[in-house]
Amino acid sequence: MNPFKSILMWVRFPELPIEYYDKSALFEIAKLLRKPFKVDYATDSISRGRYARVYIKIDITKALVPQIWVEDSWRRIEYENLHNLCLGCGMIGHLKNQCRATHPLTPSRKVS
Repeated sequence: MNPFKSILMWVRFPELPIEYYDKSALFEIAKLLRKPFKVDYATDSISRGRYARVYIKIDITKALVPQIWVEDSWRRIEYENLHNLCLGCGMIGHLKNQCRATHPLTPSRKVS
């Protein structure tokens, strides 16, 4: 059993429209996931593709959000350095082939 209930981690928002590359806008988007702490504005379109990064605190006892609605389309979310993420239920701590959950991933969320 994992004694931790939350962790701090970087999440990426790939291919966001340029108008969202602002601290307040990125914090509003990140609040849909959990509590944001800081923004990394590094964007390297040649080697990594375009993305914005936000450092957030997430509750690892709850399923992760796989995508959010921003502007006019669904945008995927990339969670950095997760090695035991179940793609069946969205929980950290086991892989899909070990999943015992009978429910699908958490619904995606929209920026209002």
